[in-house]
Amino acid sequence: MAEYTTKLAEDEVLRLENLSIQFGGLKAVDDLSFAIKEKEIFGLIGPNGAGKTTAFNCITQFYKPSSGAVYFRNKDGQVENLVDHPVHSIIRKGLVRTFQNVELVGELSIIDNVLIGGHIDFKASGFEQALRLPRARREEKQMREKAEDVLRFMEIAELKDALVAGQPYGIRKKVEMARTLMCNPKLIILDEPAAGLNDVETQQLADNIYQVREKYGVCTVLGVSNISFGLPYRPAVNSNFYTMAMQSGLSAGIINPLSEDMMRSYYSFCALMNYDENCEKYIEQYGSQKVQAVTPATKAEMTLKTAIEKGLKEEAHHITAELVKDKAPLDIINEELIPALDQVGKGFEKGTVFLPQLLMSADAAKIAFAVLKDELAKSGESEQAKDKVILATVKGDIHDIGKNIVKVLLENYSFDVIDLGKDVPPEEIVETAIKEDVRLVGLSALMTTTVVSMEETIRQLRKKKPECKVMVGGAVLNQDYSDMIGADFYGKDAMQSVYYAQQLFGGEK
Repeated sequence: MAEYTTKLAEDEVLRLENLSIQFGGLKAVDDLSFAIKEKEIFGLIGPNGAGKTTAFNCITQFYKPSSGAVYFRNKDGQVENLVDHPVHSIIRKGLVRTFQNVELVGELSIIDNVLIGGHIDFKASGFEQALRLPRARREEKQMREKAEDVLRFMEIAELKDALVAGQPYGIRKKVEMARTLMCNPKLIILDEPAAGLNDVETQQLADNIYQVREKYGVCTVLGVSNISFGLPYRPAVNSNFYTMAMQSGLSAGIINPLSEDMMRSYYSFCALMNYDENCEKYIEQYGSQKVQAVTPATKAEMTLKTAIEKGLKEEAHHITAELVKDKAPLDIINEELIPALDQVGKGFEKGTVFLPQLLMSADAAKIAFAVLKDELAKSGESEQAKDKVILATVKGDIHDIGKNIVKVLLENYSFDVIDLGKDVPPEEIVETAIKEDVRLVGLSALMTTTVVSMEETIRQLRKKKPECKVMVGGAVLNQDYSDMIGADFYGKDAMQSVYYAQQLFGGEK
């Protein structure tokens, strides 16, 4: 029998108190506390690997927290501590969620997937449903009408009879959201709801979230991923995103009050939206600050090295086409392209070159390589046989940005990359390594919970292809954890992975 408490204020629907969980020696959530009010859109903002999904899993009891409490006001208005409650009972209480990986039944239609979300409200018994008795038919009709209304709200009603399998990712995200609304929720947890969506779909989702609050009267928690990956001065980007979220209806967010950038965004927003009367708080905070002058950048001489460093693809193409008239393609590769990429890589390591610049440089180099490859084919010359490298994001993890960056760089350094994609089972990685006789496998994981899959993959590689080396990377990893799971190399960034591959295959840094 449920035990009820009075741990929530009258206007609160959820409160976490000192929530913690650890996996072995890794603490994924540490002493987390916050409260969510009725009809509030609440943002949990943090980089990949910070523990947002793990916190959500603890709230919904997919994981049992090591310590702490999760107080929730259920549909009946009673406050319960959800810790140790069965997962299926959490939904009945009015707390529902979406997942990073869209969890839908591909063989069913869109409306049937949505109807699954309403099954908890069926009053008719299994016997009544099996015999299609009047109450069962009546409930089914009502539920179908409700599902169609929800699909109209999500603007996908015209697709209700289409199979989920084969639908664009943005549509499947909407179906998953529609399914949560069928449960008559008090609180919806959205785990990285915009992951994989384009700009238009992301804006539509933001509008939907705001409308959900207005039409259905529910609170919404957003799991916001790291949108500033690889950019310099991350606090500025995150704080501006926080402002955009507030503009879109975010009522509250977990932020660092010691972050000057976050607080500056908060005070600026309140001033501009007239929440700060006469801008008193803003003036108090920033009235004495002075604006610094910006020094204009100077233009550099346009050489192939400059074109690659600046990521100028068109210029790299034209300059390479001119160079090849007087210089051998292999000489240009060894004397021009590789040194230019090395220079960019060193800048990236030192923090003077940032991820967007790194990728632009890689694209420019790829264009130059294409010109040289054509010339090699014309002259009958050939490039050296490329060394093979497998890259994969491990089972259970859909974050592949880091892996894709490593792929681009390795290819530019003349490695033959076999990209297995994301959410890859250990068996597939091992099988490919054996089949292709690969000497190096790169594994990526950005979720704390999927490091277990990485460890299992390494274990199987050691057993079935022991000569194969393994390099690992990802936001949740460090050197100590890499050593613990048995990896050969931990790459703190993409260029470190390139350098390790070069070293392994006999190249020079």
